Amino acid sequence: MLELLYAEARKADGTAYSKSTLNSLRFGLNRHFKATCGFDIINDSEFTVANKVSGAKCVDLKRQGLAKVEHKPPICEEDLKKLCESTAFGLNDPEKLQNKVFFSSNAVLLSPRQAKSPSTQED
Repeated sequence: MLELLYAEARKADGTAYSKSTLNSLRFGLNRHFKATCGFDIINDSEFTVANKVSGAKCVDLKRQGLAKVEHKPPICEEDLKKLCESTAFGLNDPEKLQNKVFFSSNAVLLSPRQAKSPSTQED
């Protein structure tokens, strides 16, 4: 049954899902089945055929160009300044502090890195 789902899953308009969407569906189903039924559709040997179909479908989606990740453009300096000056971030309100920490952490962890940062360049 799962192999049919992996092979035939499509959006409402009939187009194929991207590779990352299909993987997200698979991992979501696995999490659900582990929590409700106690079995693992990714690692249990009973699901070997379904896993092979999923792998083959991912290879096919990659061949079709549906494995590309489309990144959003970075926030421009002007919008970043507006955001930082807004009331969305703060230190005296738990929700605003959480917003600040989440945004700052992601800004550092997800920012594009230079090949060599200035602190690691040799003299």
